[in-house]
Amino acid sequence: MSRETTATTRARRRPGDTIDDPWKFLVIDAALAALFVFRIAIPGPVVLPLSDVAALVLIGLAAWRKPKRSLLSTSWYVYLMTLLLVYLIVVALVNDIDPFRRLIRFAILAVLAAFIASQRIDLKSIMIGVGVGLVVNTALFYAGIAPDDYDGVLTGFLQDKNRAGLYFAVIPLLMLVVVRPMWARIVILVLGAGGVYLTDSRTSMAAYIAGLLWVLLSGRIGGWLRVLLGLGLFAAFNWAEDNLAEVGQFADRSGSDLLRSRIDAAAEIKVSQAPWYGMGVGEGEVTVAGNQWLFHNSYLVLLVEGGWVMLVCVISMFAVAGFGVGMRSGVVRTTEVVALEATTIAILLCALRLGEVFFTLPAFMMVGIGLLMLGQELDSESMADMSRRGARARRLAAR
Repeated sequence: MSRETTATTRARRRPGDTIDDPWKFLVIDAALAALFVFRIAIPGPVVLPLSDVAALVLIGLAAWRKPKRSLLSTSWYVYLMTLLLVYLIVVALVNDIDPFRRLIRFAILAVLAAFIASQRIDLKSIMIGVGVGLVVNTALFYAGIAPDDYDGVLTGFLQDKNRAGLYFAVIPLLMLVVVRPMWARIVILVLGAGGVYLTDSRTSMAAYIAGLLWVLLSGRIGGWLRVLLGLGLFAAFNWAEDNLAEVGQFADRSGSDLLRSRIDAAAEIKVSQAPWYGMGVGEGEVTVAGNQWLFHNSYLVLLVEGGWVMLVCVISMFAVAGFGVGMRSGVVRTTEVVALEATTIAILLCALRLGEVFFTLPAFMMVGIGLLMLGQELDSESMADMSRRGARARRLAAR
């Protein structure tokens, strides 16, 4: 193999270079992404929050742009999401429920991820935008302008401490994909740690720590050791949730923990009563103490809404988008690859104890970025294979 071919192969095996022009910045993409943090109700026929409306507007603008790369190599995602949405419509009809509002949101998230993967939406701009949105929301909260619905716990326009915890646990890790200077990465991770702590969400704190440990350790160990590290983080997460639930600042949560246990028990009963195909979207909630509560487990939400079909499809999609690049043989484990995996781990762990995790803007931003990186790697492999076949054919012709 020639020196030039070796250099080309080495460059091809370093995924994560998802920014075509480091100086490019689309203000409109960043401004709309900043609104992803603002869950303010917008009146209208569909009653979508401002965050979803901003995503819809961004999709509308991006639809007029020419994609920079084809989704051919990751076309499975398009088929999977299309079939899943059709399946959920059928399940809703069978259960005689109205799925319109929730399925509209699912469709927005699915298209958003696809547009990120095809680079109709500028990745760097939206990541910086949503990061700025979190900073602005935090500043407005402590300035007394943003809503305070949890007695001083950081929520603001996210309106829920677990949702705020999810954003702070996911977005800083995901920003490592587009932010290159080491000092900037350190600042982002420190600010993220402070933000997730201020949300007072135990689950999000534990998931963020697990993501940080993955970033620090997984890039230096082999495949099987990474599997063991992942299992260890999962076990440590569960142990911390079970044994540190009433330690330190969490010592006075016996009442809320009792309520959560009642919600979990009611959720498990509802799941056991659901048919294999589910009860339909929007059914991931129970009545406890006279109030409606969303499940505190996103895996159970998938089971009760769409049965085993929805659970397998969604978890498989997140696993492939999040770990697909890093699992390919010969891939250099860049910070971008490791950060994508760490974000996926944080999402999967949050989903164990938080009710709405998978079908959220941060989660599908991760899916879009994962599809982009995986598609780039598959395209590079295809081009390398074509080059090798061409070289072989020329050698044979020269004999």
